[in-house]
Amino acid sequence: MAKRYADNSHEWSELLARHRALLLCLTNSTTRTPLTLIACDWDPPDLGAGEAPSIIPNASFWRRARVLSDAATGEDSGADSFWVAWYPSVESLTPLLAHCAEEEADVVIVDETLSWIYHPYPGGVDVIAATGAIRDDLRGRFAHWRPLG
Repeated sequence: MAKRYADNSHEWSELLARHRALLLCLTNSTTRTPLTLIACDWDPPDLGAGEAPSIIPNASFWRRARVLSDAATGEDSGADSFWVAWYPSVESLTPLLAHCAEEEADVVIVDETLSWIYHPYPGGVDVIAATGAIRDDLRGRFAHWRPLG
């Protein structure tokens, strides 16, 4: 059975090592690849009230998007705020990846070519690869990490 949250220091080390391994694979093992992070605050009352700026101190406000709760009626349910930050390397993301694993941050990470998207969350990660071949290679390389069933 897959676990959603790490319970001890060994599990935390393993979780962060897996994130780093996947990101290094995506960046072709280049530890100094600049990475862009986009974070979302779901419907904060104002820009200062969201969690992203407190968790990601170097984040800059990027944009706010209106959210329609009912597409048929056009009823507005608020607006989400998006923040962007730049990181110089995979290693520099470690504290942020821990926040994602604790459900304290919702982010996507991309490289400067936008050839992949990395979305970490508690208990896993979604990777959108540039091609089916890259996706299949990742699936094969890290098959032992995937939950059974």
